[in-house]
Amino acid sequence: MKFSITPFLLDENGAKGREKFWFYSGEELQAVRVGDWKLHLPHEYLTVAAAPGKGGKPSNWENMKPLSIEVSGIRGIASRHGYRVEKIGLALYDLKHDPNETRDVADANPEVVARVQAEVAKARADLGDSLTGVRATHARPAGDVGIYNPATLSK
Repeated sequence: MKFSITPFLLDENGAKGREKFWFYSGEELQAVRVGDWKLHLPHEYLTVAAAPGKGGKPSNWENMKPLSIEVSGIRGIASRHGYRVEKIGLALYDLKHDPNETRDVADANPEVVARVQAEVAKARADLGDSLTGVRATHARPAGDVGIYNPATLSK
């Protein structure tokens, strides 16, 4: 299937974006969007630790306690760059009425959560999810596009 975003970018009449999006960070499935609904799955994320930094220094510079440079991943990044690690639980947002994702409406829309969870299951089965330990069935090795046919994802 071929998809061009050119009509969408040029604001042509009838242009339409994708109906479904899978939001991954590395191999972690963190959210799925279906139409105007976006379901965040439980995961950790980075947020600014305090007020914005000044003079080229990161946020919370004076109180930072950086972990060793050998500590990688989200916690190492947070400790060295003025962030803190937060966790989001399962949360549903109506992007049409709340594009800034400020109001979790999951409890009021259990049928939407169930519908988007079906798409979550498809994403996990296809590309995997390190947060839940689901292994991918169609993911290719990172950077190795030469051995796969992009149209069928087969060798």
